[in-house]
Amino acid sequence: MERCAQCEKISLLDSLPNPASYLMALDSMNSMIEAKELVMTYQTCPIPDVLKGGKFFTQKMFHQVQCTKCGTVYGLLCDTGMGDGQLKINPKVFNPDDYDFSKER
Repeated sequence: MERCAQCEKISLLDSLPNPASYLMALDSMNSMIEAKELVMTYQTCPIPDVLKGGKFFTQKMFHQVQCTKCGTVYGLLCDTGMGDGQLKINPKVFNPDDYDFSKER
């Protein structure tokens, strides 16, 4: 997939070897949000709340953004307990309404 010049600033990562890598990727993403190059489309917690008092908001976190120039969607996922995650292109913006939780399992 061809990415625009704005998207080229985003490093796609198949693996985030530790939570510090996640925080670095999130900080870079946040800088692009503040520069209006990306917009947040979905997040499991607000960026300022990800790390407070040395503790993560939750073990698994997901932040999804969209490029304001070409519309490409990126997802940043981290499992702080496992020390892994990834930053990749997503096929579309996540919408919780796409999932039917009313069925019994």
